[in-house]
Amino acid sequence: MKYFEHFFKGTLLILISIILFYIIRLVGYVDQIGLMIYRNSTLGKSNIELPKPVGGSLLSGSDSAKVKITVFIDYQCTYCKQFFNEVVTKIEERFVDSGVASIYIKHLPLNHIHQIAELLAKGAEYSKANGLIRDYTFKVFAFDSQLDTTTLNQIMYSLNIDTIAFRESLNTESFYTSIEKDLIEARGYNINGTPTTVINQKVILGLRDFRYFENIIENELVSGSGSNCQ
Repeated sequence: MKYFEHFFKGTLLILISIILFYIIRLVGYVDQIGLMIYRNSTLGKSNIELPKPVGGSLLSGSDSAKVKITVFIDYQCTYCKQFFNEVVTKIEERFVDSGVASIYIKHLPLNHIHQIAELLAKGAEYSKANGLIRDYTFKVFAFDSQLDTTTLNQIMYSLNIDTIAFRESLNTESFYTSIEKDLIEARGYNINGTPTTVINQKVILGLRDFRYFENIIENELVSGSGSNCQ
């Protein structure tokens, strides 16, 4: 009898592990399918330009920089994570550190596929109030394990941010207003996927390599107007 009980428990654990494995894979596929659909949308097919640079929360650089780079992000987006870890750091080294470019972020949490995307966006806003938005952003994207409320607390704690005060602040209107403003702006520009990057007025959809952005930034340094952000 005990043999069958152990066998049943072992089989159940294996089945649960298999189910969890495929759920994680499915989330990745949903991101890929969403990006494919977005790339085939009107925005994805066109090289649209916005009326003026978008701005947002300053991640690095100066507001006086000639090239304004804004990234619409979802902190649970695997492509955003890859973009920040592989491309944004190189852009900072090549253009931000020399003072010719600045990087901003705007929130586009895809709540329909990412469970705590909005909570992570609120964490970014709270970190911004503490002058730590860049540290927060790169810590989130450096996390190898699944992001959840526990890992969020770990990230906040590592930045010496009072997690209790953060939790108490979640009901304040300022968080919702700031994030909702970004969402409304994204919808107004027909931006529905992440990462979407705006360099001055030029919209770049999805994940591209550093060389792609380098060419655009260098062209903007020659021809861009460097007008003020919103």
